[in-house]
Amino acid sequence: MNHGTGTAGDADVTVRLTALPPLTELHRLRDDLGVTRIRVPAPIRLAPDDGVVFCEFVDFLRRAASALIAVDWGGIVDLPPAVAAACAHLSPPMTADSEAARTWQALHPGSYLHLREGPGFRLVKDTRQGRPPSRTVLDEAPELALVVLLSSPRTVEEIADEGLADQLASFLEHDFAAVCDGSAVLLTTRLSRWPIPYSAL
Repeated sequence: MNHGTGTAGDADVTVRLTALPPLTELHRLRDDLGVTRIRVPAPIRLAPDDGVVFCEFVDFLRRAASALIAVDWGGIVDLPPAVAAACAHLSPPMTADSEAARTWQALHPGSYLHLREGPGFRLVKDTRQGRPPSRTVLDEAPELALVVLLSSPRTVEEIADEGLADQLASFLEHDFAAVCDGSAVLLTTRLSRWPIPYSAL
């Protein structure tokens, strides 16, 4: 990881694809160093035939959004437009070389998918553009177990082994999670600090 001073409009920090920071490090960058933007200089290829890269990078975008840090990245987005739309609340690619990339960019402004934690439940507020806004309460033990399990990407087989295949199917129906080539990733962000956008409340 390279820490730089940056100038107006530049990313504050540059990271390597092989060393994407965890959420604790992202919060440290934001809180202690005032970092609000990260740059990933290497081109990223998001495609249906590489579930590991897709899930790990989308999970990184999710962590960054949870820490209120934007990510500048580019590359090839060879995904179904519906998958890109499900990721609309995360930092979009800077390149627009595909329908999926253009969909992601177009839907990003004003899109949020927040998970708020309560005693014995989770509340998901979905204001992603292109769909009706919604609030969903997750209060059944298997649903909560899947949220915990997907704190990092997992294979579909691992999720099934935990007896949570039905819950994953429900998450996929609501686009709270995504599956790519046998790997699954949670899409919801968790904002633990202010400022929280007005539309997220």
